[in-house]
Amino acid sequence: MSQKPFVLSTKVVVRDDQGRCLLLRRSMSSKNNGGKWDLPGGKVDAGEAFDEALLREVAEETGLDVALKRTLGAAESDVDERKVTYLILSRTAK
Repeated sequence: MSQKPFVLSTKVVVRDDQGRCLLLRRSMSSKNNGGKWDLPGGKVDAGEAFDEALLREVAEETGLDVALKRTLGAAESDVDERKVTYLILSRTAK
């Protein structure tokens, strides 16, 4: 029996001064969860530190410059040929 490989993805909870949480709608053409709402973030490339990956993904997706504050938790998703482990952090305004 072959086990699916694990990949790491990072997400961040971004809240404003009024307590609203930033969610992004995934492109309908996305091969995973197209059209669904998601937190900013994404996959960690080989050899990349998870915090650097998260800052890169947030900047690419939103144009925001954030400072990571703390770890909120983790989650797992079974996607096609792999299992995705999500590391979820919170941020502070820069």
